[in-house]
Amino acid sequence: MTARLTFVLALVLPAWALSTWALSSWALSTGAPPALAEAPVPSVAHDVQIDLDPAKGLLEGSDRITVTGRRELALYLYPSLKIEALLVDGEAERFDADQRPLVVRLPRKESSEVVVRYRGPLIDDSGSAFLDPRGAYLPERLGWMPETEEARSSYRLSISTPEPFRAIATGRLIEEKSEKGRHSVVVASQPGVSAPAVFAGRFQVAERRHGGTLLRTYFPAAAETLAPRYLDSTARYLDLFEERIGPYPYDAFHIVAGPLPVGLGFPGLTYVSDKILHLPFMQGRSLAHEIAHNWWGNAVEIDYAAGNWAEGLTTFMADYALTAESGPEAAREMRLGWLRDYAALPAGQDQPVTSFVSKTHDAQQVIGYNKTAFFFHMLEQELTPEVFAAGIRGFWQAQKYRRAGWVELQAAFEAAAGRDLTWLFEQWLIRPGAPELQLGEVVVTEEDGGPRLSFTLSQKGSPFRLSVPVRIETEAGSRTLRVELKGAKAKVSERLDARPKALHIDPDYDLFRRLAPGEATPILRDVTLNPEARVVLATGADAVARQAAEDLAGRLVRGVAATPSGVEPAAPATGPLLIVGLESELPEALAEHEVSPMPKVLDGRGSARAWTRRRGDGVTALIVSAKDAESLALLLRPLPHYRRYGYVVFEGSKAVDKGVWPAADSPLVKRFD
Repeated sequence: MTARLTFVLALVLPAWALSTWALSSWALSTGAPPALAEAPVPSVAHDVQIDLDPAKGLLEGSDRITVTGRRELALYLYPSLKIEALLVDGEAERFDADQRPLVVRLPRKESSEVVVRYRGPLIDDSGSAFLDPRGAYLPERLGWMPETEEARSSYRLSISTPEPFRAIATGRLIEEKSEKGRHSVVVASQPGVSAPAVFAGRFQVAERRHGGTLLRTYFPAAAETLAPRYLDSTARYLDLFEERIGPYPYDAFHIVAGPLPVGLGFPGLTYVSDKILHLPFMQGRSLAHEIAHNWWGNAVEIDYAAGNWAEGLTTFMADYALTAESGPEAAREMRLGWLRDYAALPAGQDQPVTSFVSKTHDAQQVIGYNKTAFFFHMLEQELTPEVFAAGIRGFWQAQKYRRAGWVELQAAFEAAAGRDLTWLFEQWLIRPGAPELQLGEVVVTEEDGGPRLSFTLSQKGSPFRLSVPVRIETEAGSRTLRVELKGAKAKVSERLDARPKALHIDPDYDLFRRLAPGEATPILRDVTLNPEARVVLATGADAVARQAAEDLAGRLVRGVAATPSGVEPAAPATGPLLIVGLESELPEALAEHEVSPMPKVLDGRGSARAWTRRRGDGVTALIVSAKDAESLALLLRPLPHYRRYGYVVFEGSKAVDKGVWPAADSPLVKRFD
């Protein structure tokens, strides 16, 4: 029986915005008839062949689609690609090449075969995908191959490119060869990969076998000397995560470097800008983070309806774990950095951990990455490292190649711990905010010839259930205890073996909490996160410098208007202050806004510098100063990456010094004479 075709005209969405639910909603909105209730469980298998010609920007493709248990098939293809032929069970069908999407009525039988042949350029004005002389990046579900409504479908993908271009795609590498001036590669779907993404370029490929895993780098010729270091690091991180989680879920890991200024993660593959391959952080924490995502977020998918747990867990097991390898002081500094970031978060941007889905702005990173990673640190302390490790392995074994959320994570840790953890998960994940500790009266008395230390520990607002680390330093050494604070206040009395020298509440920042006054020295994020920040430009009559200052201010603080120095703003300033300008114009602007002069430790250093100051009225100011317009423009890309610091010194576009201002004595510390 010849299939009957129904064409439906609809708006073609950008394919990178087409999630599974969007595709399904689209098909329903066009009135596409539902599949028969009595049909078998539907399945779709693609056998795709594509020829890429980057020099001409052309793609030619053929997709042989095997459909089981369906009465119809809606096909979505990128608008600039034109269908040239359509066959159903070997018979050619008439079609309108400009109609999208295309709903194909299938014969009344269990299985049918649909063949689609298509070609054309890939025109993407957004820059999210490309096919041009640089190579190619074809994201999954973009429509460069016919897409269907299925959340999952199997695929076999053959890609041919003219040499010297080489291609790779997400999935299991089956074969590759070079002959007659062309390179071809074949990949197939594997668990945890719902749709392929394709990459092509003038790559120099280096590879290594690590156990049963193929490791590869696809780098431009100028960066091929970096390949051995990346392969070494990849092998190390795979071993690290396999030991802590379980076997690596794929048969290969590829590192692809290309022209897009982004970092992207895929099952078994990561894409990175070739401009930053040489930077140490890329070979360190960033690479480790992307490799860990193969377990968390890829092989175990995220149930986004319940929030994104994977970014925080990956941050904890990759970024934080690598930092902790340098010693407890480095781990302490990272936790303190997370708390500084949270202290800079305006109250209106705080949110529960479970509401985090993805990072679209800096404030969401503070919650979805930092606070969530901090939660796992506290969970490990609550359970002990051994029980926590058992929970991680149990979660992996139970949820591999499945979709999971916070409920499944809680169940895994409860199974490992043998107790209910509802209070812990609800308190830190569902409830927004953080506790604010206060140290009350501290008294030392003599009792039976020895000292006794008594103090009161309290928390503001609605109380959290806390186990607060306390360190007592004495003339004979130090001891650490935990104060169980289940209400607003707890009284503590401890008999000591020697006279006390100091009392520290949470000295290593093991609790997620609001930093006490004196602990939270100002950082760039105090200004850049605040939507009420006011921008002042101190560039004088230099039009080029003014434009550079405006561009930089727009990168640092979005959505606020800049005011030239000396001009009264339309409304009084209520939030923090960002002053951007030339060092020759800066003293006048600082005096005008009652900000203290540049710290002497920064004076005369580098071509540009950024630092924070807190005015007498408590308003935080961020000052960016450069010697000329060119030096100011060179900060546009790097400066936003240093928001967690109190000061940064640049030579050109390179940060040559950075740090945070020393903290004053914390009210959570009591020192004895």
